[in-house]
Amino acid sequence: MNKYLERANQLVPELVENRRHFHRHPEVRNELFETVKYVKAQLEDMGYQVQEICQCGLVVLAGGKKPGKCILIRGDMDALPMDEAPQNDKGPKQCVAQVSGAAHTCGHDAHTAILLGAVRALCGMREKLVGKLYFVFEEAEETGGVADIMEQYF
Repeated sequence: MNKYLERANQLVPELVENRRHFHRHPEVRNELFETVKYVKAQLEDMGYQVQEICQCGLVVLAGGKKPGKCILIRGDMDALPMDEAPQNDKGPKQCVAQVSGAAHTCGHDAHTAILLGAVRALCGMREKLVGKLYFVFEEAEETGGVADIMEQYF
């Protein structure tokens, strides 16, 4: 198995833990204050400088020291403004939103966890990167609130 796949496999428990955390604590629109705090703390622990954009968006730059292409990887963080049923056809769910009126029934909890995992996977390789790699944690994707503003940033 190559070293990149091996590194990704090592991160699976962390990805699952993060996804469940986001799923239990959903936030909607651009009111992602606890989500941003959680994500930002992890990014800073990895040694990245985090730039906040819009009200609750985050951007991290990896690479940039060697010339090359610019790539952007984006993940959504917001939940939907709805309640989540505590069970499905198979019975009680393992992980359920603990917030009334918000639920990650859209998969953005996974988007955020996967993007954090991608940042962590590349953490040890950032000096080797050719070009710039932006990681964007987007707010308010479900309501279409900030895409234009974020586009202007880049």
